[in-house]
Amino acid sequence: MDKLDRNKKEKIRWMILADKSMNKIWDNKKDDEVWNKYLWED
Repeated sequence: MDKLDRNKKEKIRWMILADKSMNKIWDNKKDDEVWNKYLWED
Protein backbone atom coordinates (compact mmCIF):
# COMPACT_ATOMS: atom_id res chain seq x y z
CA MET A 1 0.00 0.00 0.00
CA ASP A 2 2.84 2.39 0.84
CA LYS A 3 4.49 1.81 -2.55
CA LEU A 4 1.15 2.45 -4.26
CA ASP A 5 0.82 5.78 -2.44
CA ARG A 6 4.38 6.74 -3.41
CA ASN A 7 3.71 5.93 -7.07
CA LYS A 8 0.51 7.96 -7.02
CA LYS A 9 2.25 10.92 -5.38
CA GLU A 10 5.12 10.71 -7.86
CA LYS A 11 2.67 10.67 -10.78
CA ILE A 12 0.95 13.76 -9.37
CA ARG A 13 4.30 15.54 -8.99
CA TRP A 14 5.18 14.78 -12.62
CA MET A 15 1.79 16.06 -13.76
CA ILE A 16 2.29 19.31 -11.83
CA LEU A 17 5.77 19.72 -13.31
CA ALA A 18 4.44 19.08 -16.82
CA ASP A 19 1.61 21.57 -16.26
CA LYS A 20 4.07 24.28 -15.20
CA SER A 21 6.30 23.55 -18.19
CA MET A 22 3.37 23.71 -20.59
CA ASN A 23 2.28 27.04 -19.10
CA LYS A 24 5.70 28.50 -19.89
CA ILE A 25 5.37 27.33 -23.49
CA TRP A 26 1.74 28.25 -24.12
CA ASP A 27 1.52 31.48 -22.12
CA ASN A 28 3.87 33.26 -24.45
CA LYS A 29 2.88 36.84 -25.28
CA LYS A 30 5.04 37.06 -28.41
CA ASP A 31 3.57 33.83 -29.77
CA ASP A 32 0.05 35.12 -29.08
CA GLU A 33 0.77 38.26 -31.10
CA VAL A 34 1.91 36.19 -34.09
CA TRP A 35 -1.07 33.83 -33.94
CA ASN A 36 -3.53 36.70 -33.56
CA LYS A 37 -2.40 38.05 -36.94
CA TYR A 38 -3.63 34.86 -38.58
CA LEU A 39 -6.56 33.82 -36.41
CA TRP A 40 -8.42 37.06 -35.92
CA GLU A 41 -8.12 38.78 -39.30
CA ASP A 42 -11.31 40.25 -40.73
